Amino acid sequence: MEPKAKLLIIDDDPASRFASVKVLKDDGYTVLEAETGQEGLELAREHLPDLILLDVVLPDINGIEVCREIKTTPETKNLYVLFYSGTLVEPDHQAEGLEVGGDGYLVRPTSSRELLARVEALLRIKRAEDALRASEERYRHLFDYSLNGFALHEIVIGENGEPVDYIYVTVNKAFEDLTGLPADKIVGKRVTEVIPGIENTPFIAMYGEVAMTGEPRRFEQYTEPLGRYYNITAYSPRKGQFATIFTDITDRKLNEEELRHHKDNLERLVEERTANLERQKVEAEAIFQSAADIMLITDLDANILMANNALTTHTGYSVDEIIGKPAWILGDPEATELYTSQELTATIRIGKFWRSEMVIMRKNGTRFAADVSISPLPSENGLPRGFVIAIHDVSAFKEIEQIKDALLSTAAHELRTPLTSIQGFSEILGTRDLPPERQNRYLHFINEQSLHLGQIIDDLLDVARIQAGRGLEMNPEQTDMLELIGGILRPFIEAAPDRRFQLEGLSASRPVWGDPESLGRVIRNLVDNALKFSPKGSTITVSNAELDTHLEISIQDEGKGLTEAEQESLFKQFYRVDRSNSAPAGTGLGLTICKAIIEKHGGTIRVETAPGQGSKFVFTIPFYTEEQEQAGSRE
Repeated sequence: MEPKAKLLIIDDDPASRFASVKVLKDDGYTVLEAETGQEGLELAREHLPDLILLDVVLPDINGIEVCREIKTTPETKNLYVLFYSGTLVEPDHQAEGLEVGGDGYLVRPTSSRELLARVEALLRIKRAEDALRASEERYRHLFDYSLNGFALHEIVIGENGEPVDYIYVTVNKAFEDLTGLPADKIVGKRVTEVIPGIENTPFIAMYGEVAMTGEPRRFEQYTEPLGRYYNITAYSPRKGQFATIFTDITDRKLNEEELRHHKDNLERLVEERTANLERQKVEAEAIFQSAADIMLITDLDANILMANNALTTHTGYSVDEIIGKPAWILGDPEATELYTSQELTATIRIGKFWRSEMVIMRKNGTRFAADVSISPLPSENGLPRGFVIAIHDVSAFKEIEQIKDALLSTAAHELRTPLTSIQGFSEILGTRDLPPERQNRYLHFINEQSLHLGQIIDDLLDVARIQAGRGLEMNPEQTDMLELIGGILRPFIEAAPDRRFQLEGLSASRPVWGDPESLGRVIRNLVDNALKFSPKGSTITVSNAELDTHLEISIQDEGKGLTEAEQESLFKQFYRVDRSNSAPAGTGLGLTICKAIIEKHGGTIRVETAPGQGSKFVFTIPFYTEEQEQAGSRE
């Protein structure tokens, strides 16, 4: 059990000292011993005991002088001193001890119980004063210009043995200042005379208990007439008396109220800040999740901690599938050494930004080119605690680059052929005398090549419009599709006597809503392709069928057909099935333009083919309705 308090006994009588020490130690106190007054003073200054039991008669210094020295020395003045003596027991002796600062006077011989009770009573008072002193220390800035009020009272006991009143014995100047009660008006008077109605409060009984039991009390009280708060400590210096020490704590109370107000404001600010942080978190999460690029947050070992929704869009992996996996799982296995290279690892480990182009592998095994950047997530010490990886899909840019290269290559190649013919025939016509028949034939060649050249330029311009997102210009009207097809097929039939044209179902049909010029361009392109890629003597079949809301047109040849890989790229820009030197001339733009025209009309286009079974191109055009015409006129 821990010692209850530290005591110092100054007594030159070994037997008396031994008895007191034993009683106190057995009760849990730590006890220091001194045989002389000088030794006691040294121990008091060194150990600052909670209570000093001081014999009045000492061999070197009188106990009264020892107490005087203790109470007048700054470092020991607050130590409690309990005199005890078996010889100097008269009231004058006791008064002398109290006058020099003694806190009690115990007459020997005394029982162990009384000794312990006196010690405990004084220690209780000391603890109360210590608490008061600590409180005053905490709030000393409130009391720089105020003093403690003090009053000593004598309890009045009634016939029933209960306290019924108390008398003011003495008060100090601070008491007068703090209460407004002048000493000459109240000293010697009963409290019931000074403060009418106090007998109806619990104060008389409470103070009577302090005076009769020696048990100190401490409480705070608001005095309504003065409008002030007081902190009051009541203790009994001797039985039948009690003293009150009080301080004005109004400022403290107001400060507490202000602190409560600040606390409420602080809590409100914290709530607002928390809400702001939560909102910022939600906004950051929304930005993170809505980013078009893949965003990954990893630890120092590049294990994925977070991923945004773009991950699934670009790679097919769900976020749950990838959490905890190393970021390199998205890399191309054939280029793994790139992702673990010393240059990359060394750069990100020291917290520097790293950027490069990589190949990213989708879940289905396909790949795409990406611009990858890795940025450190700094910690409080400045070193990285993880990384942010941004993966930007650049395959579209790559494709644009390829389209640009294809455009330049196609333009250079396809434009050169008709230009060469025009240049050659025009040069012959300008430098030679030719018969009229040959002149007309050469002029016909020049005209054909110039028309071909114009068609190539138109195709390139149309593709440029499509690529720019402007689309093709259409002038839809009520159109007889079968009449349009018949007019377009006539010159093809005449120009290709080595092919057979079979027409199926081209009977009367409802008109469609479309641009005759654009639809004619589609038919010409598909028939021209059928002629180019089908052998001599084969049959080209043109047919139609009525669906619910659309007219379906199909053009079928008996060529070698297309593989699945060729079908996937068939409608892409600049794609040509046969790129050999013997392949038919063409820019690879015709089917791209056909698809754009048909979709602009609200129809669809597809190919039905297989290797060795020819190809059948099928497109649909919506039938004419009055609603379409009215909508077109409003546009």
